Amino acid sequence: MTRVAVAPNKYARGVEPGRLEVPAVYVVRELREALTRVYRTDAHLVSYVVGG
Repeated sequence: MTRVAVAPNKYARGVEPGRLEVPAVYVVRELREALTRVYRTDAHLVSYVVGG
């Protein structure tokens, strides 16, 4: 299963080097679900997911 992290806008910050906290703004979804879901605004995703 391929997963991606989806953010509500292009201004969502990613994980900063050396920090373990992951911004709560990202939602991890299965790739197919993320690509077929209807969003009310522009959807942005990253192709990496930090475990845990």
